[in-house]
Amino acid sequence: MSVGTLHGRKGNQVVALQDPASFLYCPFDARISPHSDLIQARSIVWARRFGVCSTEGAFQKLAAAGIARLVARGFPGGSPEGLQIAADWTTLFCLLDDRTEAAGLNMIRLAELLSEMTHAYRGVTPRGGDSFSRAMKDLGQRMRATAGDAWGERFGLILESLFSAFLWENVNRSNGIRPSLSAYVTMREQTVGLHPQFALAEITDGIKLSDEEAARPDVQRLAAMTSRLIGWVNDIFTVDKEQAEGEVHNLVLVMVEECGMSQAEARHAAVQQHNVELRAFVELEQTVRASVEPASELVRYLDMLRAWNRGHLDWARETSRYRAEVAAQRRVGHA
Repeated sequence: MSVGTLHGRKGNQVVALQDPASFLYCPFDARISPHSDLIQARSIVWARRFGVCSTEGAFQKLAAAGIARLVARGFPGGSPEGLQIAADWTTLFCLLDDRTEAAGLNMIRLAELLSEMTHAYRGVTPRGGDSFSRAMKDLGQRMRATAGDAWGERFGLILESLFSAFLWENVNRSNGIRPSLSAYVTMREQTVGLHPQFALAEITDGIKLSDEEAARPDVQRLAAMTSRLIGWVNDIFTVDKEQAEGEVHNLVLVMVEECGMSQAEARHAAVQQHNVELRAFVELEQTVRASVEPASELVRYLDMLRAWNRGHLDWARETSRYRAEVAAQRRVGHA
């Protein structure tokens, strides 16, 4: 199977398509911040400052992934200062995601690492804390200086939920367990790492939902749908790479095992599941948008969710991080 090949249906036949995005529905306009190149360059400088990669080759692969460009697409109207914080967090998140998936990392060591990072975010680093903890401490300080302690505490709780999901994945990997489809869909909402991004909208764009707006079930559902949708796009683009790595957490591979599908059929089913869900998102989002004033903070939040749905899809097409040919080098080293 060639890199980036997606399988769809034509009549009763499964046919190969060279570009996964060509079969994925997304009606939103493509946008990217004019500051994308600047924040990308500065994020690599930041990563070098804390030594979160162990070799020059690892830093070059990190730069080639263009992680800050994802943030620039998700927050196209964000301030340069806010975007830099979001880009540095996303860079560290991707490196941490790779580290949690490293072969031989047992649950006890992972739990220690994530605990160290949680404390570091709150300003406490153990003696001899590694590069990830030092980078996390820097981010926590910058985030709280920008958004305040109350926001910082909320973000810390979001991190704890994300880190708990990482531990769930580790248990499955360590025991060779492929999760059920229902369990995977539930947990993918967390593991994809979008809930921290939604919180960062307050730093990048100054979007501040009221407690009442944030508690609306339809708004919470839209955020959850966006997280799942982006997780599924990730899985569709990376299935060849993740299968080669022995990864058990991928929508396509879960469908193969649970539903008795071929991989081609499962790819098609995953694309269709995404498209049905995104159409449901569009319908609900339009209903919510019509219920509030056009200039409200909630409309700005909805615009951000739109930008992430489209921005991640565009980034998935360009990043080296999702390509199967770099699977063997995915595990970015750390100090």
